[in-house]
Order: sequence, then structure tokens, then C-alpha cells
Amino acid sequence: MKTLLKCLSALIIIAAGVLSLRKNPLKSDTITEKSIITVRYTTPYLNTQNTEEEFSGVVEHLQYSSNVAQVFNTLVGAKKGESKTALLTDPLSLHDDSLVQKMPTMLLSQINTDTTIGTVVTLDDTTYTITSIINEEGVEKAVLDPNPVYTIQEQNWTFTVETLQ
Repeated sequence: MKTLLKCLSALIIIAAGVLSLRKNPLKSDTITEKSIITVRYTTPYLNTQNTEEEFSGVVEHLQYSSNVAQVFNTLVGAKKGESKTALLTDPLSLHDDSLVQKMPTMLLSQINTDTTIGTVVTLDDTTYTITSIINEEGVEKAVLDPNPVYTIQEQNWTFTVETLQ
């Protein structure tokens, strides 16, 4: 009986060692909502002078949250080194709502400024894009957004998975 127990315990130890050498079955080779990733991103956009530029960078240790859900939804199933492109609006949540201002369209008209949505307006030293026209208490106002266009409008974003944990 003791010999049988010794043999069984030896087999269990050997099996545990073999399993520990194998790849972790809970770790995925592809991105899931539980992944921690380093991702390189790039998006072309038209700047306020109507010239094409590219916004790019790297985000390290990115984990799923509602702020970056678009990134993870785009990359679900991607492997390390793989790139995916999608038409997204501000997938990295870079837009700063506190910078947005409202100005009566009548005032903009008085300074000979077009109030069409998408118009670029420079007031003082700040450049804004008119993103919408609203009505507040009977006053028509232009919503002026100084944030970069890639945080305001849909853009083609390309994400490349550099590391995957």
C-alpha cells in the first residue's frame, strides 16, 4: 500500500511538472477584454489648415475600460504583431469636453464668420471647429470645439498590437 501511494504521489508530481512546463491554458494568444496590451496607433486627419497630417503614438499597459472599449472591440481576436483598422471617433478618449464653448451665431455673423457645421473659426489665439448649432433659451448658438479633429470626427484608426499579456 505504501509503495502504491509513493508511486501515485511520484506520478502526480511528474504530471504537475509536465503541466507547469506547458503553456498556461488560461492565457490567450489573442486579445480579449482581460488582456493587458501595448498598442501602436495612427490616424490620418485634416488639420485646421486643411492639410493632411498623422496622429500617432504608443499606449503601454492598456487594459479594457469603457474609455478604450472601441480599441479592444477593434482588436478582439488579434495576435501580437497584428494590425487592425476601423472607422472610429475618439477611441482613446482624448477629447476634453471642458474646452468646448458656445457662442451666439449672431455674434459670429457680425464678425463675418460662416456658422456652417465644420467651419474652422479662430478667435483670439484659439482655433475652433463648429461642431453643431443648438438652441438655448431661444438663442441660436454655435458649439465651438478647440479639440483636435481626430477627437471630434470619425477617422480611420490603425492599431498594431506590440505586446500582449
